[in-house]
Amino acid sequence: MANPLIRKHLHFYPEDAGSRLREAWQGQCWLHELSPHIVSQMIRVDHQDYYIHEPAKLCDGMVVVPMRWYMRKSSSGEQLLYGEGRQLVPVGIPQGRQSYVVLDSSVVHFAATDLSLCLSNLIATYQSDGLPDPRSLIGIVRADGGVHPWTWTDPSLGNPWRARAKGQRVVTFMMWLYCDDTSGNVSKKWNKHNSWLFTAAGLPRELGQQESNVHFLATSNLAPPLEMLDGIVSQLEVGQRDGIWAWDVKAKECVFVIPAVLALLGDNLMQSELACHVGLAGKFFCRHCWVKGHNVHEEANIPEAKAASAAGSNSDHSNTSASSVGSQGKPSKKGRRAETLQELVDHCQTGIKDTFQDHFITQIAEFARKLRGSHDEKQAAVDHMIAHEFPANITSPIFRIHDLDANRDTPVEILHVVLLGFVKYFWRDAIARIPKEKKPLLKTRLSALDVSALGIPPLVGETLVTYAGSFMGRDFRTISQVAPFVLYNLVPCECYEAWLALCTLVPLIWQPKIDDIEAHLVKMEAAINHFLRCTACWTPRWFNKPKFHIIRHLVAHVRRFGPAILFATEGFESFNVIVRSKSMHSNRHAPSRDIVRAFARANRIRHLLSGGRFLKEGSLPCSHEPLGLPTDSQAWVSAGHYPLALATPRANMKNIITHYYGLNKAIHAPPPHALGLCLLEPSPSLSWHNTLMAPHLPMALADPQARLRRCKSVQYCTNETYTVGTWVLFQQAMLEANYPSHTQHQHRNMCAIRRVMEIIQVCNSPHAHAGHADWTLIQTIVIAGLAKVYGFSPTAPGTLSDREASGCYMYGQCAAQLCCSQSCADARCSAHPGLPYPTYPVRSRDSHPGRCPCRGGFTGHSEVQNTNTTCEAQRAAPCCY
Repeated sequence: MANPLIRKHLHFYPEDAGSRLREAWQGQCWLHELSPHIVSQMIRVDHQDYYIHEPAKLCDGMVVVPMRWYMRKSSSGEQLLYGEGRQLVPVGIPQGRQSYVVLDSSVVHFAATDLSLCLSNLIATYQSDGLPDPRSLIGIVRADGGVHPWTWTDPSLGNPWRARAKGQRVVTFMMWLYCDDTSGNVSKKWNKHNSWLFTAAGLPRELGQQESNVHFLATSNLAPPLEMLDGIVSQLEVGQRDGIWAWDVKAKECVFVIPAVLALLGDNLMQSELACHVGLAGKFFCRHCWVKGHNVHEEANIPEAKAASAAGSNSDHSNTSASSVGSQGKPSKKGRRAETLQELVDHCQTGIKDTFQDHFITQIAEFARKLRGSHDEKQAAVDHMIAHEFPANITSPIFRIHDLDANRDTPVEILHVVLLGFVKYFWRDAIARIPKEKKPLLKTRLSALDVSALGIPPLVGETLVTYAGSFMGRDFRTISQVAPFVLYNLVPCECYEAWLALCTLVPLIWQPKIDDIEAHLVKMEAAINHFLRCTACWTPRWFNKPKFHIIRHLVAHVRRFGPAILFATEGFESFNVIVRSKSMHSNRHAPSRDIVRAFARANRIRHLLSGGRFLKEGSLPCSHEPLGLPTDSQAWVSAGHYPLALATPRANMKNIITHYYGLNKAIHAPPPHALGLCLLEPSPSLSWHNTLMAPHLPMALADPQARLRRCKSVQYCTNETYTVGTWVLFQQAMLEANYPSHTQHQHRNMCAIRRVMEIIQVCNSPHAHAGHADWTLIQTIVIAGLAKVYGFSPTAPGTLSDREASGCYMYGQCAAQLCCSQSCADARCSAHPGLPYPTYPVRSRDSHPGRCPCRGGFTGHSEVQNTNTTCEAQRAAPCCY
C-alpha cells in the first residue's frame, strides 16, 4: 500500500467485465461468491462513506441497502463503481410508526453516482422527507414469503466497520496463498523446507508473478505445512476481526485493510494435504468431487489390474519414466507403523485425512496405550491431557479461514497437471518407443526447427532426447510447442493423435486474455474431451493417473478464478531458488529464523529502493491509539535522491542491485517512446523505387526524392521485436481502416496473419529523429483447411491483387509475433540413419548441415505454431485456426 510502484496497480473491488475474463477480480468467485463480511465494505462518493448492509438513498428517492460493490467499464472505457443492493419498502407496525423491510427478490443495480445520502445523512433528514427511520429495520422478506430477522448488522448502529475505521476508507486485500516444499541445499541431497508465500490477487497478472511481488511468510525444515498455517491463520483472523492500518500512498491517507484469501495454490500433493484429502493414491483420489476408484477386492477380480496399476507413477515427483506404460514400477517401501494403522483404512474409505488432527490423535493413542488401571481412570487421564495440553481447536486451521472452501478453492495447477503431467508422460513414452536407429532423426528435426519467434533459444536435439528424464517445466513447455512437428512417422498413429489433441489443448489453457468466456470454455471443454478420447484410443492405461480426471475440473476453475495462467505456480516455483539462497547463509542451528531475517532485511531494502513511504523517527504512536498510525502525510517520507539513485537504470550494463532484489521489471519498464525503436541495416540509403514497397504502393511517399534506410527489426511492444521475414498477427479491426473496400462483417472478431517483407525508415523524418521506423511492408497470408499430417492450419501467400496482397503499416499495428513451421512432412525432408546431418536429393543454397532446406524461404505453406493474440501473452503451443 505504501509502495508507489505497486499501489497504482492494485485492485480492491471486483469487476463485471461481461464476457471478458483476464484478471482474478473479473472471475465469478470474487464478483459473486465471496461473503459480504470480507469484501470491500465501502465506497466514498462526494465525501460520503457508503457501507454495505446500511440503508442508503438514491437520487430517484428509492432507499436501498447495498450488498456489494463492483466495477464496470463505461461506454467511454472509464472504470466506474457500481453497487448491487436490495430495495427497502416501508411497512406499518402495531406501534403506529413505519419501519423498513428488505425485499430479497428486488435486486437493484445502481451506479455510485446515483447515490444521494449515506446512513448518517439519511438519519438526519428522514423526518423532513417523510420517510421511516432507517435504523428501524424489521427483517428481510425472502422467496418463501416469510419475514426473516436481519442478522447482517445491528440496524441501530450500522456496519461495524464504520466505527472501527474512524472515518477512514476500508478496503479488502485479496491474496493467492501458496505452499510448497523445496530443498534448502544447493547439492542434490534433499533438505526439505516447507515454505508459505503469497502474492496480491489484486495485481495484474504480469505484475503479480514478478519476483518482487511474491512475498515470503514462513518456512521450516521441521514443522509440517498445516502447523505453520495455524500461526498464519491466527494472524489472518485478527486482521479480519480488527483490520490492519496501512498508508495508502496513492490516496495519501491511512486506510483500513481487511486481508482475505482468494484461493490456495500448490502442487497436487500439497493441495490435497491442505484440503484434508487422502491424496491421489486413495480410492477417492479427487479433492474436488466424489469420483471413486476401484476397491482392492474389485481389482483382484480384474485380470489386467496389476498391469494397469504399474502404468501409473506413484507420485508427482517420481523419476521413473512414464513412457513405459506396461513396465513394472519399483516396489514401494514398507510404511511406518503409523501409516499402517486401521485409521488409514478409514481414510481410504472416505477420502478424508486431516494430518493436523492426526498428530493429536496419535499422541492420545500413544498416551492411552501406556496407561494402566480401570477404564474410567484411563478416560479421566485422557480427558485431562486433552483439556490442559491440547489447543482448543485441534482440527485443521484451513477450516478457520473465513469464506474459503479448501476443496473448491484449490484450483487445478496446470504446471504439474499439464506440463509436468501429460507432456512429461507422453514425451518420456515417445522417447522410449522410438527405436534407437531413429533417434538421430528426431534430434535433427528438433535442432532444425526454427523457434526464434517463440522467444526461446534454438533447440538442442541431443539434450531434449538424451536427457528426457531430467527436464523442468520450461523444457516441457518447449516440447508442447514443437512435438507435432518432430514426432510424425516416428510414433504410432494413436500416439500421434493424442499428441495433436494435447498440443491443441495447451494454448487454450495458457490463454492469458479471454474475450468471450462462454465460447472459450465450450471450446476448452471440447478440447479436453477430445484429448481424453484420443488418449483412451491409444491406451486406457493412462487413466490410472489421476491427473487425467483432475483436468476436467479446470473449466469450472477458469470461470471462477480467471484464466488458468493466473493460478499457475511458475512464479512461486522459481521463488524456491530465493529460499534456497537464503538457507545457504544459515548456520543451520535455526535455519527458519535465519531465512526469515534475511527476507525481512531484503523486503526493507526493496521497499526503500522502490520509493516506498515509511514513518519518520519519532512518529510512531507511543500508546495503543484507536487509529494506530499518523494520518499526517508529512510524517510519511521516502528515501532520498542518493539512495534511490542506486536503483536507476544503467546505460549499457545491468544494475546489479535491482537485479538482486527483483526490481528490474518494476523499475526498468521501457518508456513509451521505446516502442517503434528500430535497428538499421549497415547499408547505404536508397530511393523509393528501389524498395519492395514501390511496386505495390507507388504513391505512399509524399516526397518521391526522399532517401530511405532499411531496418533489421523494430520494437512493437515491451521487449518484443519483429524482424524482416517473421510472421506477425494483426487484429482485424486495425486492417479495416486500411482496407475500406472490405465489409465489416468479413473482418469482425477475426485475426489476420501477415509476413514482414520490408521495414523502412524515411531519412530526416520525425520518426527517424526519434529512432523509429516509418513503414512496414507485409504480405497477405491465407489460411485454408487443415494439414494432412500435422492437423494444424496451413498458410499460403494471398491470391489478391498487388495492392490488396501487401500493405504498409505502422509498428503499433502489430499485435503479436507468430512462429510458423515449414511442412517437412509434405516436403519429405529426411535424414540418413547413419549420418548426423540430414541429406537431401537437391541441395539448395539456403540449406546447410543440421538444417532443413525448406527453412530458407517460403515454400508453399507453413503450419501455424503460435496463437497468442497479444504481445503480453506467453508463448503457447500450436493451435488450429
